[in-house]
Amino acid sequence: MLGKFKKYIRDQIYWLTVNPDKIRENNPLVKVIDDYIEDYVSLDGFALKLNNQETGSKAIHPKMMLKVLFYSFASGIYTSRKIEKRMGNDLNTIYLAGNDVVDHSNICRFINKYLDEIVGIFGKMVYVLGKSGFISYNLEAIDGTKIKASANKDFTGNAKEFRDKKNKIEEKILKILQETINNNQDEKQAERIARKLKKFERQKTKIENFLKSVEENKIDETETVNLTDEDAKMMKMNNGSVSPGYNCQAAVDSKNVFLTGAMVSDCASDRNLASPMIEEVEKHQYKEYEGTKFTLDAGYFTSDNIQYGEDNKIDLYIPEGKEEDGGQKKRKKKDTITVKDCELSIDGALRKIKCPGDQAMIAQKAYEDRGNLFYRFYPDKSICRNCKLLANCAGKVDQLKNKRFNVKYEYFETLVIRLKMRDKLTGQVGRAIYNERACLIEHIFGTIKEYYNFSRCYYRGINKVNTIWHMVCTAYNFRKMAVLGIKL
Repeated sequence: MLGKFKKYIRDQIYWLTVNPDKIRENNPLVKVIDDYIEDYVSLDGFALKLNNQETGSKAIHPKMMLKVLFYSFASGIYTSRKIEKRMGNDLNTIYLAGNDVVDHSNICRFINKYLDEIVGIFGKMVYVLGKSGFISYNLEAIDGTKIKASANKDFTGNAKEFRDKKNKIEEKILKILQETINNNQDEKQAERIARKLKKFERQKTKIENFLKSVEENKIDETETVNLTDEDAKMMKMNNGSVSPGYNCQAAVDSKNVFLTGAMVSDCASDRNLASPMIEEVEKHQYKEYEGTKFTLDAGYFTSDNIQYGEDNKIDLYIPEGKEEDGGQKKRKKKDTITVKDCELSIDGALRKIKCPGDQAMIAQKAYEDRGNLFYRFYPDKSICRNCKLLANCAGKVDQLKNKRFNVKYEYFETLVIRLKMRDKLTGQVGRAIYNERACLIEHIFGTIKEYYNFSRCYYRGINKVNTIWHMVCTAYNFRKMAVLGIKL
């Protein structure tokens, strides 16, 4: 006898029940976002930007939209079209949206309209977490990662390159127009050709506006820009490729690994971002903390940053190079001796160096070279010829008459504090503190970029990208709160 089965009907109409209590009980992330937005986000800043008090339709409720956005970002969903889709088929998002569906274009308009208010939510969250004791400022790790911009790599260049691009676009337009005249086109082909012409005309207009700015001396002739996103700069990504992008910075605490600071820069180097990031962390603190240790990698090392820490009594841990002892990164040629291997010292008005060959050299004044000040040290050629290290010494061995060592002015002026930093990092305690940096922050970028797929920003302009990055960081903190079961 055959077994019996329940009736199975695929084509029936489904009536789904959304039970708020069950949703909140089964999804801690929904509960955390729902409660936090309700309790800690004020509508005042959003209401001030509306002018529909007397006329006009009602605006999207900010709390509803924020809950949906942060839940989507925390789930690795960043595009407005995908967020719109989730509002119609994901029970968690349906609950947070109050069974409302917002068009993708209105989602974008909401973000564009409330850039500052959304950024402020991150700062308020850090403040509240600190006040509640979930963030400790004993140790802060700071680092940055490169995020691709929503920009066409091929639409990057300087004035000369764009003049060539403009000529090529004009040739393409002319060719299309000639083919259109010579051939009979059906309706679909005509529409396709019209779209293509419109695209080329739009590109041509952008190039003409850029070249006009160059002619008016608003932009330098040699400056490289991307006309899809003019704020984006060419940067080397983690995979080694070079693309238009942004430098996204973050700071993290050592207690529960919450993100405590965030910002976006169009500068590929981290060298000028140490002090802004430290100030960003301090800005969101519940109270002033003394003795906070800030750990940053060698990419942030400059004499100015070390001096900044010294002047403001900030306990910095920044190695001068990428070696364990703080030494410089590997040379282009192995075992090559450069000025970085020389021992520097100060004797009153005199500046002294001693090379690895044990030859001492003296300089009294600095010389300007391409906008920078250098001390020039000329070795004794007779000593150099008999030196065992001559073959490895930088420069051409057979041109001793041109040989000299150039040392930056700032290296001597900050010699004491740089040596102090090196001693601190080579000590057992200092090395242990600095080694915590990688454990705290490196995995966060991996989680955000690889696991939650935020390796590219879909918005253009540094202000919008800055808002999106703050939303990503806020979403990360929401996930952390859900994992830890934090109730504020």
